[in-house]
Amino acid sequence: MEKTQFDLINKMSLKARFFLVYFLVALVSGYFFYFRHQSDVEKTMTSLIASEKQSVRSAASILTTELVLAKSDLQSLVNLPVFKNLTQDPHKTQDQNSRKKVVVAFQDFLNRKKEYAQIRYLDHQGREVIRVDYRNSQAQEVPMADLQKEPDQLFLLASAKLAQEEIFISTIELDTEDGKIKSPPEPIVRIGYNIHSLSGQRNGILFLTCFAQRISHQFMTDESLENKSRLLLINSDGYYLHHPNEEIEYGQIFNRENKIEAEYSAETWRQIQSQKSGSFVAPEGIWTFHGLTNREHFPELQGLDLKVVLLLENKLIEQIRLSSFQLEITFFLLWLFFIGVIFGLFFAFAERKAQEQEEQKQIRENVQNLSRLASLGTLAAGISHEINNPLAIMKTMGMIIKDKANGDCAELKEFFDKHDQALDRVTAVVRSLKNLSGPRTYVKTPFEIGLAIDEVVNLIQMQVRLKNIDLKLDIRDGETEVMGELLKLEEVLIAMITNALDAIEELGEYSQRGLISISGYQEGGQYQIRIEDNGAGIRRADLPFLFDPFFTTKPTGRGAGMGLAVAHAYVRQMGGQISVVSEWRKGTVFTIQLPIYTSHSGRGGHAS
Repeated sequence: MEKTQFDLINKMSLKARFFLVYFLVALVSGYFFYFRHQSDVEKTMTSLIASEKQSVRSAASILTTELVLAKSDLQSLVNLPVFKNLTQDPHKTQDQNSRKKVVVAFQDFLNRKKEYAQIRYLDHQGREVIRVDYRNSQAQEVPMADLQKEPDQLFLLASAKLAQEEIFISTIELDTEDGKIKSPPEPIVRIGYNIHSLSGQRNGILFLTCFAQRISHQFMTDESLENKSRLLLINSDGYYLHHPNEEIEYGQIFNRENKIEAEYSAETWRQIQSQKSGSFVAPEGIWTFHGLTNREHFPELQGLDLKVVLLLENKLIEQIRLSSFQLEITFFLLWLFFIGVIFGLFFAFAERKAQEQEEQKQIRENVQNLSRLASLGTLAAGISHEINNPLAIMKTMGMIIKDKANGDCAELKEFFDKHDQALDRVTAVVRSLKNLSGPRTYVKTPFEIGLAIDEVVNLIQMQVRLKNIDLKLDIRDGETEVMGELLKLEEVLIAMITNALDAIEELGEYSQRGLISISGYQEGGQYQIRIEDNGAGIRRADLPFLFDPFFTTKPTGRGAGMGLAVAHAYVRQMGGQISVVSEWRKGTVFTIQLPIYTSHSGRGGHAS
């Protein structure tokens, strides 16, 4: 079975093999890009979730930092000397001079900070003693006649339960005026501190009211937060205190059901509420959250339980997957185009190589045919020489016998006539063989030696490159003319270079990188062509027979032994000569010497 499949592939055309290999490479590449796409999506999601976690942590940290700063500012107000002087003795609250000093200090504080809505000092019964509001970019004292008494306010009751030096921080809520929500709504955070006398008696509470929008604005404008446009702030009941859609904020105050569990699911809210921070997958997407409460900065804090939340919706996840898929498809198509170009070039190269191999095969067949004809000519010359002399003797003896017969015997005369006719016929055949084996008449013309060398180099350079052999050229005075036939000199050079290629291949593993050097130059009225290789070389014992017909050092079937013999004959016809120097296992140098043609030598001619 395996042999049948191998034979089938072996019989396929070069183009079919190309498309088969290209299809297999494309298929493997497709699997690679698919799995890379899956890996990239997984890495992107991991990085994105990490970014979500960092965002909620950073936002919670920003809000906590703002509250820590507000706590510090409240403590600085408590420690004001004029305020301490006023609160140590409850009777001093009626002293207008002492009150005025405290009011001026509070006004100066609000005008400098510009971050707080009001400062209120209430006595232990919940009546306002001093109140300074920050309105229209200016701190203003509320007249004593307008001061309120709010003993039943939840924040007042909660703060009254605090121990000495404990601080109360309310949740984010909307400010009220005379029991009604201000218009437009104004989110605030109240920070309270119990004031005690030196004897430890609770005298009242100092409240610093912060603009909550300013606190949330800190993380909305922070450049380090990548996902701030999707941030949610949720209180302990699941109501939105901050949301991209402002209309659903503070649902607990306006009696709206805009809670996270109503918009999504009770299970989602349960998972967010059950942990301080974390991340989980829900039907709507991936939730990430982090608690705002920081016990390290607020060890006394009990009531402030807020969560910063981010939702990575499924549609955004699908966009990420689609974007990654489109990118991978683009890379995949570019890769297919690239390997298509590479395979196309390889196919063109392989097809060209196949054509050249076919051409080389045709050249070898022509050379072999030429060798056979040369062999036949040599054989015919030998036969004609051996037969011609006996034929002449036979004809002479017949003539002598015929003369002595004097025509007396008509039958004998007829016999010798037929004998002469047969000998003449054999002689004509021998003469034809002799003409075939003898030198042919050809036309000599002057031509530039460089033309022959360039044409041969163009013919063999692809074969040299395919065999990973270096070709070095050093042709000088290429315009020099010689007398002869251009095609015959090209055949001589091809035979020489072919032998050099075979010698390099024969050396095989014993050689370094193959090198053939072809040089040409004038010397002493002759043009020298040197063909040198670093191949197997020629044994010293074989050198004397190198140009003999039918002598070859190649394995059986590789050569007929006529190439160098024919080349030698051609060079001799041009009036030149060939010499060879060789060292076994080191290389060979063939030198062709041709007489240089000059104008006074005559143009053209015939030679036999």
